[in-house]
Amino acid sequence: YFSFPPNSKGVVYLLHGSGGSAKGWLSLENRQLVNDLLANRFAVLITEAEEATLNTDLNADGKLRWTTNPIDTINNVDYLNIKALTDTFVQRGLMTTATPRYSVGMSNGGSFSINLSTIYKFKAGVSYCAQGNAPIFLVTQTPIQFCMQSQDNNENVGQQGNANALANANVLANRGVCSRFLSNKPNPLYPQRFARVAGITLARSQLIFNNLQNNNCLLPNKVPKIAADSVLSLIQATPTNWTGLAGLTNKQISDVLSQVNCAFTDHQFFSDYNKRTIAFLNQQCSTISSNSDLFDHKKNAVKIFPNPVGSDFLTVESQEEILSISAYNLLGQLVALSQKSTILDISQLPNGIYSVAVLSKSGVVAQQVVLFKDKP
Repeated sequence: YFSFPPNSKGVVYLLHGSGGSAKGWLSLENRQLVNDLLANRFAVLITEAEEATLNTDLNADGKLRWTTNPIDTINNVDYLNIKALTDTFVQRGLMTTATPRYSVGMSNGGSFSINLSTIYKFKAGVSYCAQGNAPIFLVTQTPIQFCMQSQDNNENVGQQGNANALANANVLANRGVCSRFLSNKPNPLYPQRFARVAGITLARSQLIFNNLQNNNCLLPNKVPKIAADSVLSLIQATPTNWTGLAGLTNKQISDVLSQVNCAFTDHQFFSDYNKRTIAFLNQQCSTISSNSDLFDHKKNAVKIFPNPVGSDFLTVESQEEILSISAYNLLGQLVALSQKSTILDISQLPNGIYSVAVLSKSGVVAQQVVLFKDKP
């Protein structure tokens, strides 16, 4: 799918998550971002992973999704397809080789967005519900924004993934590369929310809201108490308690549940940050002067030493209580961890470059550390 408004200011590549397809960007929350981008004179180009198009798990990892690694523009078919698609639209005269390019991706598409915007030198990249792979943040010069869900329960994200995303944003900031980290907080549902779904009236939306409330799915402040998959279990167990869903199609029910997840802030694309994302695409870091969701990496002065390190331990000094210290290798794998301590034991690690993340109540500060011990 594509649309090029007259005098568009740049092209945004929109990238689906695992198990998704290009068509997913035409539904509800995703489509709202598409509409907002077009209204702000961005062209949009929506495509999909090779595995999604072929409906074939080419790398046998159990998922149909983008192949993020290796970051190879010669042998990785997904990066090649993006280049071929771009060349096609240049040849059609809808864009030029100088047209500013951006990428926005959800989940696996978020990780792909970070890599894609790096290797093709896009003006900016945005990742929803994905922390990316740690090594890329040691080299990329592309501005990156993270839009995370605070109660994400996806097996590949979760609270550790959110912490990693914040650490990665701080790695960029410490390198002088523009970065933003946004964490979407749970927000109240309201009776009209489900009228956003095609074919659902305001009266039915009110009834669905009442069903959620009567089945103890909402907190007193109307924030969802449970995620959509738990709500679905309740629906399946006692369908007679859910009169607002009677007669709806499976697609409509799925869209209703997506609205629950958006408010609960589970692993789900959400339109709450559309304006912030568009502001980031427009001017990157110069657009946001203050934001309670952003962690100021300078606020909590942290020292990690020695660096380079030739001993078995790293020491951390911080103005705040340290909750944890973790080290990640260039593959983004956790290789050392200490909790509520100022010392990290790295005696078992081989020589190399590591990303060390220090977690306190203010957030995460990350720093690269070079380990070079003389070993027999």
